Amino acid sequence: MFMVDSSLNQLSRKQNIIKWVFFGLAVAFSLFLIINGAIQGEASAAESDSISKAEADIINTVSPGTITPESFPTFAFFNRKLLGHFLAFTLDSVFATIAIYYFLIPRKWYKFYFIYLISFGFGFIVAAISEIMQLFTPGRTGAFSDVLIDMGGYLLGLVIIFLILFFAKKHHPFDKKVAMN
Repeated sequence: MFMVDSSLNQLSRKQNIIKWVFFGLAVAFSLFLIINGAIQGEASAAESDSISKAEADIINTVSPGTITPESFPTFAFFNRKLLGHFLAFTLDSVFATIAIYYFLIPRKWYKFYFIYLISFGFGFIVAAISEIMQLFTPGRTGAFSDVLIDMGGYLLGLVIIFLILFFAKKHHPFDKKVAMN
């Protein structure tokens, strides 16, 4: 009997650690996204271009002439939207959704879909704040299209976590015996 109680307490401690680690990652990464929205236009463009140039160099090393000087602006724009918006918000979604999952799972009122509603709302707030801040930042313009790209990435993260939880036998979303600890 003591071994069972001890292992349950150990499991609870592990879940608590996971919960706080992912909460910290979600908050830190969300703040990173918001703060990057406040970087002045020239500095932001230079940072994005340097990342795109490094990626273009790697691509051109593997396949010479793939990214030409003429195609670089299009490549950099696509890269900024893909990495700076879509994939960054996908990662933020994964962190936030896992944290929310571990915060909600022990609650009596918990319903599996609440994880996604709360996480989606959190993601929308982060996306909106980062774009609104750009309206007041020199050389930047906030765009609703960027919020949509951000939320597309956020939804991908939600789908990834949903599929992981859906196929995990222990925490199956439609199983009425969802673990409470």
